Amino acid sequence: MSRLLIIRHGQASLGAADYDVLSPLGEQQADALGRYLARMIDPPHAVYAGPRKRQRDTAALLVAGARQIGADFPDPRELLDFDEYPAIALMKDAMPSLCDRDPELAALATAWMAAERGTPGHQRAFELVFQAAMQRWHAGDVEHPAVEPFREFQARVARGLDHVMQQHPRQSTVLVVTSAGPVGVVTALALGLDTWAGLKTSFIVHNASLTELAYRPGEMQLRVFNPSRTSTSAPTSLCADPRPAARSPRGRVSSLGPSRPRRRAHLVRPHGSSSPRLHCPRTSRAALGYCEALGPRALDPIAPGPVDVNAARQAHRPSARPARPHLVVPPLLAAPFSHASWLRTRLLR
Repeated sequence: MSRLLIIRHGQASLGAADYDVLSPLGEQQADALGRYLARMIDPPHAVYAGPRKRQRDTAALLVAGARQIGADFPDPRELLDFDEYPAIALMKDAMPSLCDRDPELAALATAWMAAERGTPGHQRAFELVFQAAMQRWHAGDVEHPAVEPFREFQARVARGLDHVMQQHPRQSTVLVVTSAGPVGVVTALALGLDTWAGLKTSFIVHNASLTELAYRPGEMQLRVFNPSRTSTSAPTSLCADPRPAARSPRGRVSSLGPSRPRRRAHLVRPHGSSSPRLHCPRTSRAALGYCEALGPRALDPIAPGPVDVNAARQAHRPSARPARPHLVVPPLLAAPFSHASWLRTRLLR
């Protein structure tokens, strides 16, 4: 099967005059992500980027970072279909007319404008008004020349995804640098979610995070969704060089991996299951409201990070008995050692 890695751009300049510019941290994220991918995957057959400056710059810095350590990554190609949804136009241009005919939205917007900038209350007020505006956009209630309708946005992203899959049908590795909105659409298509649930997943996509799909003609599977160390960083392993991994006879990778990441909403695919599940750990309070449509199992607190259970058992509780062989947890399902996590791995064998 071919491999598609969909990447959200690095941190942009939120609050500045021009949002569509990578911040210094965003530039570091893109460079670090390129170095990480150069160590973790073979050079991709193609790298695509959406038309926004933050998307193109992330792709360029990613490729440059990979090349600096000797990886032969190709030059990025621009693909208009992976542009972001019109969030800025919705909040700036269409909001006045929406508030004129929607008292509930007007009250939320007033609370947002009245909150003190830089405080948790201001952030929470923005989340509420943004989600309410996105609900109305999704329902087709927004008519403004600067705002692309939701159905057209969804069809555009699906068209871009189909183009990439047709251009690279078999045994290929492709990178696409885009924004959170297209990541949500692709996730919904891969999992068969309804369109609103897919749109809500875009609210929790981290900067410089990876979403991985495996595909072949007539089939697409979601393998990884949104792993990262913090909400403003690239994937977990970027804070240190990847540790050497040993491959077990079952073909799965065994590694102690990096230190424990902060728990964030992420998708996991239990071993032997064809259906990934979205987990929003209890420590990720901001993500809980965005996961309600995905059912109660979305709240299972499982953190990402590969771990070899046998090695962890020996390190934490030395024993004269030999460790059981090949008890290896899939990377995104693992948690730091505890009796509960060890029991969970036994149940999932």
